[in-house]
Amino acid sequence: MFRKIVENFGPGWGAAVIGTAAICITMQLSSEIARLFSPLLYVGLGFYLLATAMFIAFLIPWTLRFFMHPEEIKKDLENPVRGNFFQQCLSVLF
Repeated sequence: MFRKIVENFGPGWGAAVIGTAAICITMQLSSEIARLFSPLLYVGLGFYLLATAMFIAFLIPWTLRFFMHPEEIKKDLENPVRGNFFQQCLSVLF
């Protein structure tokens, strides 16, 4: 079953990490602006931890896919839509 997940794991999953991290940044900035809502700082920390866990969880099958299914990576790179997500994945790594 995990092998099938690795085979079909697309490059677009990094967008979920970026979106979660954006919520984290928004909460952090909001807590600095509105001191009355200091719980936003802790909510932002929760989203930070969630984004970090998602990144690690998505990195494992994504890395394994390069070694176990290189033909699927080649198909993704040739696809005009899925190929664009590889640039987005590089931005998540850095």
